[in-house]
Formats: sequence, C-alpha cells, structure tokens
Amino acid sequence: MSIHSESIITVEDKGIKAKFINEDNLDYVLIQVDGCVVKEGRRADFVLRKNEVGDLIIELKRGNVEHALHQIEETAKLWNDNKISNKIAGLIVCTEVPRVPTKIQDAKRRFFKMFRSHLTIKTGVREYKFVDLFKA
Repeated sequence: MSIHSESIITVEDKGIKAKFINEDNLDYVLIQVDGCVVKEGRRADFVLRKNEVGDLIIELKRGNVEHALHQIEETAKLWNDNKISNKIAGLIVCTEVPRVPTKIQDAKRRFFKMFRSHLTIKTGVREYKFVDLFKA
C-alpha cells in the first residue's frame, strides 16, 4: 500500500499502464492486490482508492480479457464481502478486446447487476479522471 499525490498517478504492470489525472494533488491510496493482499485465487492487480469517491479495481492485461473480467469480479466480491468499501468500480486496461462486442456489454451489465457499479474496458495507455470511472 502506498500514498500518491502526483498530478498524474501511473499504475503499471508488465508494460501495461493506466494514468489518473490528479489536478488537485490529493492523496490516493494504491493497494497491490495480486500477490500482496490476496496471494491465491483470481484477483485483480491493484485497487486505487480516493476518499469520498471509492475504490477502483484495476486489472492490466495483455490478452485474455475474459480472465481479466473474472479477476475483477472476484476482487469486487472480496471487497463487498469484507465491506472494505461502500463504493467500487472496475477498470480493465488491455492490449486487445474481444472481437465480439456483446461479450463486453454482457460483462458490463453483469458487473452492474452484481455490484451496482460500473466496469470500464479500454485498450492502450490513457489518462482517466478517477471520478468519471464511477459514472461511466
């Protein structure tokens, strides 16, 4: 777990990155889930927390978006079951998305139904406004 207040907060794993705009240089907490908080089973790479907004579950993936979806869902279940946060959202950053767009839409609907929260799936390095990912 680490505190970040940089104007751009970068989360990276195996060359895949997500960047978060922090215009006011507020404190964010970055939690490495995979291998630290959870050592076994399916789990997302990170959770980025901003007080007053919520916890963003992040999976950075080269391929196999379906596996990434399961990792995000399992981490969201863990967060819900243990009441770690009352507001969550999910972000998958990958190098490619499935060619069947209905799979992505179905996954987003399932995530919303299960957790009453939003799931965003994007390719490539992008800059995100943290709060927007909870409204997507």
